[in-house]
Amino acid sequence: MSETEIRERHVLIELPHNLERTRRIKKGLSTSIAIDGCIVEDIIHLWRNGIITTGCCCGHNGYFPRMVNVNPESVDKMYSMGYEQFHNDYTFKI
Repeated sequence: MSETEIRERHVLIELPHNLERTRRIKKGLSTSIAIDGCIVEDIIHLWRNGIITTGCCCGHNGYFPRMVNVNPESVDKMYSMGYEQFHNDYTFKI
């Protein structure tokens, strides 16, 4: 499979047992979500390290950089893992 095919594919994955999964169950929503194929391993790594994600994108097939949104409670841990915050609104601070 080519890199382009991986980027264009979505992978259906079960959410980890966390508050987001519980919230979705209470609302009658699926506990599975579709994640862009090129970023799924990164998301699983973050989940295994206790980071709660709220969204992610491969960057529209490379047109934009990859991005991951995290819950405010996960920001400090994300920083401790070496990640950086980038935001298009430079006045935005967590």
